[in-house]
Amino acid sequence: MITINIEPTSRCNARCSYCMQSQNSSNIPTEDPFLPLAIHQKFFSELGGLMNDFSCMPVIDTDIYLRYCGVGEPTLHPDFIRMFKEAISFPKVKILAVLSNGSGWNRDFCEEFLEIAALNPDKLVELVFSLDTLRSITQYKIKKLENIDRVISDLRWLLDMKAKRNLRNIHPVFQMIILEENHSEAKEFLSFWSRESEERKLSWRLVSDSTYTKYFASTDCFIWFKLRDSEALIQKKYCELQNIALKEAGFAAGEDKAEKDGKDQGHEGRFDRVCSMLWYGVNLSAKGLISPCCIDVDFQLKIGNCKNSSLSEIYSGQRMRDLRLAHINGNLNEVPLCATCCLLYKGVPASEKEVLMYLDGRSPQYGKFFF
Repeated sequence: MITINIEPTSRCNARCSYCMQSQNSSNIPTEDPFLPLAIHQKFFSELGGLMNDFSCMPVIDTDIYLRYCGVGEPTLHPDFIRMFKEAISFPKVKILAVLSNGSGWNRDFCEEFLEIAALNPDKLVELVFSLDTLRSITQYKIKKLENIDRVISDLRWLLDMKAKRNLRNIHPVFQMIILEENHSEAKEFLSFWSRESEERKLSWRLVSDSTYTKYFASTDCFIWFKLRDSEALIQKKYCELQNIALKEAGFAAGEDKAEKDGKDQGHEGRFDRVCSMLWYGVNLSAKGLISPCCIDVDFQLKIGNCKNSSLSEIYSGQRMRDLRLAHINGNLNEVPLCATCCLLYKGVPASEKEVLMYLDGRSPQYGKFFF
C-alpha cells in the first residue's frame, strides 16, 4: 500500500510539548502557512501518472493510505473540506485519515465532513483525535490549550451522528500520547471513551500501536495509548510509562480489546534495511516540498518541490535515485536521518522482489528502462 502524507498547513493552535513547533520556535511559520489549493489539485492530477510509472513508484500494491497530518492542525486550512472531497474521490484511495487535536470539529464542520464521507461508503475514513487527556489542567500543561470540554462535546456529537446514520466507514480514534503528565489518567480516558462508544452501540478496541487499521471491518472506534513518535521508541522511560498506563487501564495479557505493543523483531533477507517509504511513500508539505519519508516532518530528505516540478520528475530524479541506492547498498552514513531512524527495523521493508526489479530495471509492464 502506498502511504501519502499531506500537510494542509504548518499553522497550529496548540503548542504540544512533544511537537517540534514548541521545541523550536524557528519552526513556527512566518510566511503563508497554507498549502495552496492549486498545488493540492496539481498533486492529484499527477498522482496517477506517478503510480503508473515503475521507474518512479516501483510497487506492486497500488492502494493508497492517505493521511492529512504534519506539524500543523489540518482543519485550520480554509479549504480543508474541499481538499478532503477531492482526495476521497481519487479512485485508488482506500483509507483516508485526518490527524487532529479536535479543535476544529464543531458541528457545522462535522456535518459537512460526514456528508462527504457518507457519499463514499467504500472509502475507510480514519479520524485520529490526539486529545491526550480529559482534564483542562492537563491539557494546558501538554498542549497550551484550554478547550477540552468543548472538544469532547463536539466529538460526542460526532459519535451520535456516526451511530444515528450508521456510518460504518468512519472510524474515530481517541488518542492519548503517553507522557509523564498524563499516564496516571489512562484508566479515566479509557473508561470515558469506551462508555461513550458502548452507549451508542458502537464497538471499540484498546490499541497500543498503529496496526489497528486491520480491525476496521469489525470495530467502530479505537482508544489508542500511543508512544511519542520516533524519539520515544528509543527512550525506555516512555515504553515503561505506556506499560504502566495499560496496566492501570485494566489491560491484561490476552485481553481481546487490546493490541500488544509491537516488538522490534528486525527483518531477515538481503535487503532488510531498505526502507519501504522509498518505494511506497510520498510526503507533501504546506510549502509544496516532497519527501518520501512519513516521519520527515521538517523535510530533511526533500527530493523536490511540487510547485515547480511534476511528481514524475521528482521521483525519477537523481536525488531520489541516490536515496534508494544508499539504502540498497547499505550506505546509510550518507543519509544521517535514515541512519539514526529507530523505525527502520520496525517498519515494513521494501520486498526483495521489488528491489531486485528496480536494480535490474525491469517492471512487469514495461521491461527494461534504466541501469
